[in-house]
Amino acid sequence: LPIISHFFSFVYTGIAVTLALAEYPEFSEDFAVFVTGNPAVREWFSYLQKTGQCIIQEGDSVWKFRSEAKKFFCWKRKKVYSEEKNKENYYRAGCWYELHDHISEALACYSLAGAEEQIKGISKNPCTK
Repeated sequence: LPIISHFFSFVYTGIAVTLALAEYPEFSEDFAVFVTGNPAVREWFSYLQKTGQCIIQEGDSVWKFRSEAKKFFCWKRKKVYSEEKNKENYYRAGCWYELHDHISEALACYSLAGAEEQIKGISKNPCTK
């Protein structure tokens, strides 16, 4: 019974990771951990590769979902994510992009999150012009 419980917990957590990352064209392991808050994303990605081949690893730690899988995950995310959860996810992604100097991606995510203060902050920063 503990093995079954662990498996269902692993899958449930993995589905949450997948939905959190569905909207992004590609993602590093670092990005995935930051956005999802789950430090075990690599194990989930490996599981997805072995069982369903719905994720592709490009390089050492860059991943992306295969096209058809991505469409499904994005559709599912729209069905299950509340507006608040969606905004929280985009806000976290915006923070990660900003911290890594990917300003256009940060602005896009902050815009989707409705994070006007962060957008103004980036716009006022002379290093981003």
